[in-house]
Amino acid sequence: MDKVKVGVLGLRRGLSHLRNFLNTQEAEVIGVADRVKQWRDRAAEAVGKMDRKGIDFASEFEELLEMRPDAVVIASNARQQAAQAIQAMEAGCHVLSEVPGAFTQEEIAHIAMTCQRTGKQYMLAENSSFMGFLRYWRKWVTEGRFGAISLADGEYLHYLPATMVNASGDTFT
Repeated sequence: MDKVKVGVLGLRRGLSHLRNFLNTQEAEVIGVADRVKQWRDRAAEAVGKMDRKGIDFASEFEELLEMRPDAVVIASNARQQAAQAIQAMEAGCHVLSEVPGAFTQEEIAHIAMTCQRTGKQYMLAENSSFMGFLRYWRKWVTEGRFGAISLADGEYLHYLPATMVNASGDTFT
């Protein structure tokens, strides 16, 4: 199987995607892009620590698309994500977009129509839908364990102890 050539746009949130793809045998990161030099430098440091070569760095999304990746991660400014996803699919790329991905039904419709027209895949990187407890709930609902469901509402908290700070400034671990 050929490796999927991946490009990453947006190197703040996209840095975690970059690291993940660098550790995926089925993928080859060929380029990254961010307008902010500080984030490109931070990504270059991460790439260097992993002893990876052959990754091009760009400041503009169009430069990244010119590298001809098979797929792009869009982890850029939220207001630009829908337009960039459409642009990427029209350039022949599959898309993994960070949340929110779109803000209006019109943007969502344009993304869906572009998928249909280009035959490219689009995935919203909403990973909470893959959490174990949600898979069990889905299974139990499908099995009918709860009977007919007319309304469901749910919430969750991110467990980020380093960001939980009390009034004294102490963090929780």
